[in-house]
Amino acid sequence: MPPKANAGYDVLLVGEQTAHVVRLAAGLIGRGLRVACLDGPRLQQVLLAEHHLSIDNYASPEIRLKGRYRFAWVRGIETAIRRCFLRRLIRRIRPSLIHINFIDPRHLMLCELGAVCPPIVATVWGSDVHTYAIDGSPDQRSAIIEILRRAGAITADSPFMLDLVKKLVPDQPASQMRLAYFGIDADAFERCSGMVEVDWRARLGLEAGLPVVLAPRRIGPRYFPERILRAFAQSEVARRGYLVFKLFGDKPYEEPAQQAQLEQSAKQLGIYDRVRFAPPCPYSELPSLYRLADAACFLLDRDGTPSTAFELWAAGVPIIASDIEYYRGILVDQENAFLVPPEDASVVARAMDRVLTDRAAVQTVVENGRRWVREHANFDTMIETFLTVYQQAGLWFPRANSC
Repeated sequence: MPPKANAGYDVLLVGEQTAHVVRLAAGLIGRGLRVACLDGPRLQQVLLAEHHLSIDNYASPEIRLKGRYRFAWVRGIETAIRRCFLRRLIRRIRPSLIHINFIDPRHLMLCELGAVCPPIVATVWGSDVHTYAIDGSPDQRSAIIEILRRAGAITADSPFMLDLVKKLVPDQPASQMRLAYFGIDADAFERCSGMVEVDWRARLGLEAGLPVVLAPRRIGPRYFPERILRAFAQSEVARRGYLVFKLFGDKPYEEPAQQAQLEQSAKQLGIYDRVRFAPPCPYSELPSLYRLADAACFLLDRDGTPSTAFELWAAGVPIIASDIEYYRGILVDQENAFLVPPEDASVVARAMDRVLTDRAAVQTVVENGRRWVREHANFDTMIETFLTVYQQAGLWFPRANSC
């Protein structure tokens, strides 16, 4: 469906196009909001394929100048063209609110449109703040801070990230900041309700009855998949079970090379025949993949609150994760997860082995995890939270007729 002129949308989604943003879009549409996205072709495609919902996507102009034209002043012209495009777009489609997921310095341009710009909700993911505001250049840091200052409301998905944002913009009223988890459909993962059953053992060539450790996060360097590989090699699980890395398929220029590197490392560790890579799959097939696992492991140094953890909890899969401050107040050692020093392969290996032998401890963390999801991160709670945030930022229901 081609975008409609003068549509008068309620929400324009900007930024990342991951599975939980797709779920957010589906939930908003389900509540009767008119939603569009900016530079979101994947969001548009997945929403139609998996939720049978349509959403208008508006693509920014592609400006490609090469060779001697790549001077700073020419890049200034590119910026001016994009700013002009955004100003005209916002005037034409008249969104009542812009929701940015994953803050990028380029989003500052949206905040600088003046009176034409509607209220902005900024959702911090963690990797964005660390990439640009902590580890980035001074210009990137100042851009992130300015976006946060101009936002009508700010959300983060962990208490730690919310505290970090408060330090970046101490003058921003606390009433404009809110903890908001990207919730899941717990029933879908607990009972596979409405999901697609897939025989992942057959698909991956796994022998029946043997244990499986799942690495459900990405395999890029920031996720330290080599740590999981080394720990698995030291575990007893590697003698009789499998390690399965999940692939996502949305970074074709990076993921195949990362997979090849992990395969080479697995050969060097002597566990190549025990390692598998689950191919990219629709969200509806994830519960079946999770049910394959006896444990799930992710060993990051920095993180937000991964919705993957909520899905695993709902599916009844015990989690082995890094003992880092980013998970404070959410993942609790021995209560709903097994937390380990991420760089200590021997400790991680012992945790993998424990999951297969200490059934009482596993039952405790699984039951507590499921309870946490139902209380804090279910799908309906997520939508209600963001609708409250939208109202706080300036979007009222029913929608006002004014621009």
